[in-house]
This record gives sequence, C-alpha cells and structure tokens, in this order.
Amino acid sequence: MITIKIKFAAAVTAFAVLACMQSVSAETAENITVLGDSISTGYGLDDDELSYCGYLQEYFDADLDNFAKDGRQTAELIEQLENDADVRSSVEQADLICVSIGGNDVLQIFLDSLSELKNAGGNNSEEQFVFSQEFVQGFIMKYASAFGPAAAQAGENIAEIRKKISELNPEAPIIMQTVYNPFETDNEKLNSIMKPLKTFTAMYLGVINNAVRQQPTVIADIHKKFSENSWLYTNIKEFDIHPNYVGHMLIAEEIIQTLEKPGNGEVFKTQLENIPEDYLSAIPEDITGEIIRLADGEFRTETADAFSAENETNPTEVTSEASKKQSSEAENINKTEQKKKIRLSSVLLFAGIILISAAVLLKVYSKIRKRMTEK
Repeated sequence: MITIKIKFAAAVTAFAVLACMQSVSAETAENITVLGDSISTGYGLDDDELSYCGYLQEYFDADLDNFAKDGRQTAELIEQLENDADVRSSVEQADLICVSIGGNDVLQIFLDSLSELKNAGGNNSEEQFVFSQEFVQGFIMKYASAFGPAAAQAGENIAEIRKKISELNPEAPIIMQTVYNPFETDNEKLNSIMKPLKTFTAMYLGVINNAVRQQPTVIADIHKKFSENSWLYTNIKEFDIHPNYVGHMLIAEEIIQTLEKPGNGEVFKTQLENIPEDYLSAIPEDITGEIIRLADGEFRTETADAFSAENETNPTEVTSEASKKQSSEAENINKTEQKKKIRLSSVLLFAGIILISAAVLLKVYSKIRKRMTEK
C-alpha cells in the first residue's frame, strides 16, 4: 500500500539528527530491521528488481529482518511492536531500523469510500454510473470527514511507534520515511484529474509527514525526493501507487545519504546500468548525478532545508483561495480540532473535483484492490 515537522527550532532538529548520525558513524550496520507497509515489502517489483531493502542489504553487507506487510497501518505496527516476540528481539539487536508507515491509514479511507460508491451504483460497470449532485455531495461528505481524523490518529501513532522502538533499542538509529504523493503524471489528458487529487491528498499527507518530521530520528524525506517527478518513480501509469524499481533505488539512496555511512556502492552502479537509456534520460540529471557520486563513495554536501507541510501544497496547485485556507488549517489545527468533522461548506469545494475524476478513481480502486487480493 502507500503499497498510495510542524516547524521545529532548527538547532533542536540539527542536534537530534546529529545525535542519531553519530551513533552509526563508526561501525557498519551489520543487522538491519525493517518495519512497515508495502513500501518495504517491495510490492509490485519483479523478481529480478531490488527493493530499497535489497539495496541496503547489499550496500552494508548486512543481515536483514523484514517484518513489513502489505496494507499495514500504524495501529497494527504498534501492536506488532508490543506483541510479536520475533519483532521485538530483532529490533533489540538491530544496528539500523527502517520504518515506512502512515500512508495506509488514509488510503484505506479512500478505498472504502470508493467501494461504497461502486456498490451504490448497483452494478459492476464503471460506464453505467449515474452521478447526481446529491449523491456526490453525500459521498464527499463521508470521504473528507473521515480523512482528517485518520491522518491525525496516524500522526499520534507514528510518535508512539518511534517511542516503542526507542524503548527496545535506544542506541540504534531509526530511519523514518515521509509519505510521497503519487498523483503526478506527464500525461496532459490525465493531468486535469491528477492535479486536483494531488492537491486534495497533500493536505492529509502533510499532517502525517509533519508527525514524521517531528520525531527525534533520522528522516528520509521521500516526499521531497519524489516531488514533481513521482510519475517516474512509481507505477502510477498503471494506476498503481507503489514505487517502481527506480523509486526503490531513490529511497535507498536517500536513506544512505541521510546516514552518510560508507558501504559498497557498486550495487547502485550495477542497477543504473540496467535502466533503459530513454527512461534514464527522463530522470533529472541532478538525481542520477547524485546516485553516481554516492556509488563512488561521495555523499552530497549541501544541507537540506527544513521542510514543513506548508511546502507540500504548492500554492499554484490549489484551485482557489478557500482551498489554500483549508489546506493551512488542516495542517496546523490541534489534536482536538483535527478529530472534528470537516464542515460541509469546506467539503463542497471539492465536489467539482470528484465529479471530474470519479470514473478514473474507480479504475484506480479496482486495480489496486485486485492487486492487493492477489498478493
């Protein structure tokens, strides 16, 4: 599943990251524990394609325990950390702990809502749906009002996950990934649909990513890494939101760059050679250049800017001033307010968006649900 820092004082953030990095600077990561969702299972990859976990295992020549599961949500990971003896033992012995989690907490609301919409149509034909204004408004009301509380709860759970991991192993660095927004495309016909979806989703992913960035861990900012080019790094062209083999390469590279930890970079050189030339040429040169330098043992030197949820919704992508205001409020309201239902007047701003994109969304739902059940 998504296989789809509220501003911190700069000095505090730098100190927290530095403290984590210092603990891994001297020795090789011999034991890696992976926790989370289908980002970490490598869902959608062919057998001969490396997941980001495979890159880390080869780069560090490490033993790797992967406890990730397709579709896992934050509450399920908390339960696993509390009750699974094998997971707890692996975390306790790990030199590095990688976590991908959060996306499914909101994606499940997305899928459930589309499922209800499909069932309400009374048949399985996508072409025969008839959308009345009243029906669409009711759908949006349910869909949007569930999103805010789900994102808020995911944020709380992410903090609890970090706490439980730290209690089991206070020494090992924890790498937590931000959640990327998959709704980008180079297809002009689909852009009118993907762009509103990206804007709508960004508000709720911002809440989750804020929670990730607040944690005193090492942060792999995959949201920022994929931004503006996620159509190159995911299978979104096939209506699958998971990373493709290039996306997994970028996730692994970002984790290693963030750790600034030496290892065997040949794995990146080998995999770069396997990318078709026309595909490779589409990837921004600064991205491929960074990977090549890492393969040669050179880490990037620039300091990444503090990146808050405010940056995740580009003002040029918001369809109205009212939408901008709602985005800002959704990212900054406190815990109590986040759990309140979104007001009807705000929700109806998105009625036009859903009317335009409902048919394509149903295709997304059908393909993702089919793949999940086959897994």
